[in-house]
Amino acid sequence: MLLPQVSYIGVSRKIQDNNERARLRDLAAASKPEGMGVIVRTLAEGIDGDEIAEDIRQLVAFWQALVPKIPHVSVPGLVHKDVDLISRLIRDWINHDVERITVDHDEVGQILRKALREIEHPAAKQIYVVTGEDLFEKYGVDDEIRKTLRSKVWLKSGGYLVIQQTEALIVIDVNTGKYVGTHSLEETVVHTNLEAAREIARQLRLRNLGGIIIIDFIDMITEEAQKQVINELETACAQDKTKSQVLGITQLGLVEMTRKKVGQTLSVRYTSPCPNCDGSGRV
Repeated sequence: MLLPQVSYIGVSRKIQDNNERARLRDLAAASKPEGMGVIVRTLAEGIDGDEIAEDIRQLVAFWQALVPKIPHVSVPGLVHKDVDLISRLIRDWINHDVERITVDHDEVGQILRKALREIEHPAAKQIYVVTGEDLFEKYGVDDEIRKTLRSKVWLKSGGYLVIQQTEALIVIDVNTGKYVGTHSLEETVVHTNLEAAREIARQLRLRNLGGIIIIDFIDMITEEAQKQVINELETACAQDKTKSQVLGITQLGLVEMTRKKVGQTLSVRYTSPCPNCDGSGRV
């Protein structure tokens, strides 16, 4: 991604190898024009310098072609339109972890195959078209959306989360629930908190929750256990494309973190305020 008016170099947080991050940063710095910035996406991992330099060259040429048009566009006016939905999907979400894609329209399948072949993505050979079926129903997407709209989230161990969204912040409470462990209370607490940390990061992505987030993990006795849970939360949040930051534990034993607000939450998209209780609940 080219930042034509900001001198900055960024590397996707999903690339965690420090040597690879440094290599990509150096390649971007050597290829970008003076006064411009670059953000290196996850797909650049392992790509050689010539290909990265060519991508930057193409982006710069595209920007230079847009600049003369800007003074002649009425305000408000459109200077450039982003790519279509499928191209945006490929650009933003389909990385090397994607092995197979299922669609319900043959035309969409053909577009995906062509686009993925152009970037030499192996999933181009794994596009499956399923017609005559509701894919949301087939793969249980509707059920998962309903679960994600509930405040209580069960963990595999038997513990659970309670997620409440207020006007000012998001509050998440962790409970052991039905999980009693096998050895000691402390082991039960740490196991539940580690599982909760991973699920919290997942729920934040699914629900698209942002802003200030306060997490009430189950109280842990040792500082080592606290650090282990914080590290697990940071690792899980690092997989999120939306920027988040774990700030640490307060004097009350609560974990503070933030996540950038991007677009509407899942609740806003799929529900509306209840007319009978004047918005205390949602329908």
